[in-house]
Amino acid sequence: MSSQTIGIIGLIIVLVLMFCRVWVGAVLSVVGLIGFALVRGWPMALTMVGMEPYTQLATYTFAVLPLFTLMGVIISNTGMGEGLFDAASKWLGRIKGGLAIATVVACGVFAAVCGSSAAEAVTMGKLAYPELKRHKYADSLSAGVFAAGGTIGILIPPSMNMCIFGMITETSIGQLFIAGIIPGVLQCVLYIITIQIIVRIWPSLAPNVSNSRFAMKEKVGSLKGVWQIVFLIVFVIGGLYGGFFTPTEAAAIGCVGAFAIAMVLRKMSKKVFMESIVDTCRNGAMIAFTMAGAYIFTRFLTMSRLPAELSVLVADMQVSKWVVLAIVIVFYLIAGCFLDITSCLILTVPIIFPTIIGLGFNPIWFGILCVKLAEMGMISPPYGLNCFVVSSAINVPTGTVFKGVIPFILSDVVHLSLIIAFPVITTILL
Repeated sequence: MSSQTIGIIGLIIVLVLMFCRVWVGAVLSVVGLIGFALVRGWPMALTMVGMEPYTQLATYTFAVLPLFTLMGVIISNTGMGEGLFDAASKWLGRIKGGLAIATVVACGVFAAVCGSSAAEAVTMGKLAYPELKRHKYADSLSAGVFAAGGTIGILIPPSMNMCIFGMITETSIGQLFIAGIIPGVLQCVLYIITIQIIVRIWPSLAPNVSNSRFAMKEKVGSLKGVWQIVFLIVFVIGGLYGGFFTPTEAAAIGCVGAFAIAMVLRKMSKKVFMESIVDTCRNGAMIAFTMAGAYIFTRFLTMSRLPAELSVLVADMQVSKWVVLAIVIVFYLIAGCFLDITSCLILTVPIIFPTIIGLGFNPIWFGILCVKLAEMGMISPPYGLNCFVVSSAINVPTGTVFKGVIPFILSDVVHLSLIIAFPVITTILL
């Protein structure tokens, strides 16, 4: 049996086990170990498993993941994002669909300090749902906004998915962060347009404009509740864009800044601190184990020469590079409906990436494209993780959430098309 055949069999086994909801970190590790052993022998396989995870994870670059996770957890657990929706609703609440728009705006701002799609969806859902319910917004619209708005958290930097993509492809995480700014803002704009279209076609979904009128002084005063978030955004993202920090340094400074602000605001109790540390350790361990498995499996694929042979095969086919890209996109869109799309990206990007680069595509642009596809997978039925998270957080049926996200999925298709048609959207700030 050839090494390429072993690689294909290993890939199929991993996809099947992922579909069966087996823990992806364990699947990648075990299949990668056995596959490597079949190609190069057990002594080399055991040596590789002993060295590869430590070599790849005990690095300065990997520290960016737990540090940005800790920053987001501190902000979420201390309630520093509460002022975002309050301020946005006072400024936008009287527009038709204004409270839904305010939620999207708050999600966009909160995304710049969170980096986790599910955490953002839960936070905004719990903050905004009582207000939207009071103004008789339909549950489908409210839930759809929370689930879709949460996905902004993995496109606007700092983004965990960008960090993971950068690590497994050795692409600059800092450049990925900068490249995600304009696409993230554009996504917010498209979601706002989508809400305006929805409430005009189906006015009953958002029947009441807020009866509360706020004086300009009160509107300006509401901005006091967002200064801490704005400060962290300017300090962390501004430092990255200005070249003052590396991504890891920016993550560390963001953690210290979030902790200091929480102390100043008297929101950092011993209980909150311990909860933040435990949440970060839990999430960090899960990411680390998954990444370790990904590196082991990637080494197996490299030894099998499957990625190299795939690149040669595509080159020999002499088809347009856009046809190849379309096949990749369709694969991810379908996979996102049935698999954890982030895990799927971790599995497949090491295989596809050499081919994509060989076809002449910009690696930063492709990274943003992959993150966008991961976003769409977070709300695509029947698997969409954000939909289940929002359903649990605000206690509405999952079917209602999936119904609510359909217009936003269509908006995401437009957004994806714009990123493909105009790559400058991702590269103009670089």
